[in-house]
Amino acid sequence: MIALDTNILARYLLADDPIQAEKATQLIENSEQCFIPITVGLELAWVLRSNGILKEDIIEAFENLLMLQNLYFQFSSTWYQALIWAKQGMDIADALHVALSNECTGFYSFDKRLLKRGEREHIFPVCIEPK
Repeated sequence: MIALDTNILARYLLADDPIQAEKATQLIENSEQCFIPITVGLELAWVLRSNGILKEDIIEAFENLLMLQNLYFQFSSTWYQALIWAKQGMDIADALHVALSNECTGFYSFDKRLLKRGEREHIFPVCIEPK
């Protein structure tokens, strides 16, 4: 198994550098197993957003990557949950933070949008503002 950095996945998805995009595509398509650390996935979401990719398209890109048989996302079930919440309106990073906290009784934040979304969608762990 090999591990992939954010820039490999970014070139694969964005194809903004033809030479690197081809190398990334060959690497991904010809490797038996590729490991995607959770931090790489989170950074990839940020890179795509920074490149002007719409949230809906970022979600679709992650869904497509998760379906590739040779890509192994660290905490893949957490990614699926985070993408469900992101489709419901949560920020992708926030959704991932909360989903990764699934064994906790509460997720404390000052982020008003996250708190409202968490309450409206009955997200667990419960999103709570510190008193």
